[in-house]
Amino acid sequence: MKNILRTLLILIPLFFTSCTTNERLVKKQALAESESQFNDELVKEAQDQIAGSDWLRNAYVEFIKKHTDFSVDDVQFQGETLAVAATSISTYPKKMRLMLVAIAGRVPPEKVRQFNFAYALQLLGEQFKVKVVPEKQKAGVFKFQKDSSGNWTLQK
Repeated sequence: MKNILRTLLILIPLFFTSCTTNERLVKKQALAESESQFNDELVKEAQDQIAGSDWLRNAYVEFIKKHTDFSVDDVQFQGETLAVAATSISTYPKKMRLMLVAIAGRVPPEKVRQFNFAYALQLLGEQFKVKVVPEKQKAGVFKFQKDSSGNWTLQK
């Protein structure tokens, strides 16, 4: 009986450690995927609206990324080889981002380095009488599968 108890005392912590390790890996990959998708969206917004200045496009992307936080809301395991992670993002509302990038796209080429995104966003908030602050939004749900080598890969 003592041997069984000793064995259980050794195996139980190992089991819980492996679960948290898998969860940590899935969360890390879900955050990376969420960030990548959001970055692609920002680059597309900038390319669609700001035609003349690479500097202004990059400044827009960096400004929004600076005011953005990513989080994983939930990770659920479906067996030992499947996991689903739901992510969220705290950023400026898309409507405000699109108005901001449209305004930045109209800045004359000689004034692009003087454009202040924070001030422009503040003015937009005053004009529409809304408080422009980052808000939490759903970012995505990602499915991962564990391969034979123990790595979690995104299912597309």
